[in-house]
Amino acid sequence: MNTIKGSDDINNALHPCVHIIDEFNHIDISSALGDKKTLRDTDSNYTYYFSGCKDFKLSDLNLPGINITNTASLLKVWPNSTKEKSVVFNYTVLGKAENIKWHKEGSMHQLIYNISNMTTLPTVKLLCDNEPAPFIKVLDTKSNQLIFSSQQACIITIHHGLSGGSIFLIMLLVFLTIYLVGGGLMLYFIRGARGVEVIPNIEFWRNLPSLVKDGLMFLLAGCKPTFVSTSESYDRI
Repeated sequence: MNTIKGSDDINNALHPCVHIIDEFNHIDISSALGDKKTLRDTDSNYTYYFSGCKDFKLSDLNLPGINITNTASLLKVWPNSTKEKSVVFNYTVLGKAENIKWHKEGSMHQLIYNISNMTTLPTVKLLCDNEPAPFIKVLDTKSNQLIFSSQQACIITIHHGLSGGSIFLIMLLVFLTIYLVGGGLMLYFIRGARGVEVIPNIEFWRNLPSLVKDGLMFLLAGCKPTFVSTSESYDRI
């Protein structure tokens, strides 16, 4: 028996066909039936029709006694009476696509039809299967429990690529490492530099703060060289 306990148990997806598990994983059953309108399975006298996350017209079944104006995503049908070799059917609409709520029980994802007038909610368990042809199997006719087997019931994992900013930072770190390590090794072995002198262009890095300051002053002065305090600082600019 399935009951709704709270928002933690039920995931209200933006679309009944798609269940977002996390940032990288989701399930999409929008095309799980292929070119078929419905799948069906019979247990005892009860036949179930399942159309996935989309409703189908009951008139498509061409069964006597079925209200042709109704639609359903999960339908339960059973014979009512036999008169002169003609069978009239009773039926119950167990749920429509708009009633679907995604639920996870253990490692298995399920479609639960949240129907307010039912104490036991109809449930379709999703089985990830590599077989190309999807099918349904009735588990319990009293509680209306079924299994839906399909390749589309498998979890889809999407590996997001690196953003442009991430690529830029990686390239910057690589070039900076090559610059510092490669330049330092050359200064150490070729020129015999020691201590901080192994840092490439050490004089430039020492003078960088004052160069930045002079550059900002030059810009704030409207790029007028006369505003710079000394000719030496202007020459550095």
